[in-house]
Amino acid sequence: DGAKTLQVPEFKVEGVPATPIAQDLSTNQPCQASSETHGTTCALALNGDTRRDHPFQLHTAKGDQWVRVLLKASTTNPKVTFYARNCCSSNTGPTMRMFIGATDNLSAATDCGKITGIADSTTNVATCTGTGKFVWLRTDGAKTLQVPEFKVEGVPAMLIA
Repeated sequence: DGAKTLQVPEFKVEGVPATPIAQDLSTNQPCQASSETHGTTCALALNGDTRRDHPFQLHTAKGDQWVRVLLKASTTNPKVTFYARNCCSSNTGPTMRMFIGATDNLSAATDCGKITGIADSTTNVATCTGTGKFVWLRTDGAKTLQVPEFKVEGVPAMLIA
């Protein structure tokens, strides 16, 4: 018979965006640190609060120190933002190593880059080259780790085509 016209008052398509958008994968996620001193915990480094003074930070003992976060989802090549303390950054920097892995085992993780230029009150951004669900920040030598905040942003693996 003849052609018919279909009138649709509303039409909606849902799905994965053509270009997936990076998301915050670390804020308020479970974490662990090699040590916690001065009444601080690793949760202070991942709570979204970017105040840079004590007591709003993770503070560790001196030595080969690290902090690890379990991301909301596995990701590839995430952006890591490190918010340096307003003083004493030479105790942590001027560089810090980053690692990424599929499990919580640091020795099985991939060294995925470093954060450089850490100084008092700087905000440092670096790409962690690799894939995983766990990300570590680790002192570059025998230092204390002082982390007011760090954030890991990436495209969740389920959105990567």
